Amino acid sequence: MSSGNFTYPPWSSLNFTHDCTLTSQFLTSWYQSLDRHVYVGPEITLLLDYFRAALPNSTSTITKGQIVDWYYATLHNSTEPLFVDPQFMTHVISDPLKICNKEFCSGLGYSGNPDIGGIGVSDTSLLHLVS
Repeated sequence: MSSGNFTYPPWSSLNFTHDCTLTSQFLTSWYQSLDRHVYVGPEITLLLDYFRAALPNSTSTITKGQIVDWYYATLHNSTEPLFVDPQFMTHVISDPLKICNKEFCSGLGYSGNPDIGGIGVSDTSLLHLVS
């Protein structure tokens, strides 16, 4: 996928887990937006910070507008309602959720037993909501 003269790097080249605090903030915002009747997405500043932090240094010229375009084009790259690109779900949501699960659960205000309602339940709920 590209925007103007900029070609977006493959999802697998991005590192969305090197800052679990930022990852938690983004995922919490993203996840909580799914509870609404109309998906509004994460807070825009978190979206920009999350993607910019994950990009390789060689892509420092990407603009805020290109990041927003990339995000929404990926989410809506289908004629199916609520379809989310599987590569996006894996690299941007699921893998970071697994790695930064303690911070994510804390961000949601959850302090219970992760064996009963931890990452597996959250991951399953997330995937069910968007598939």
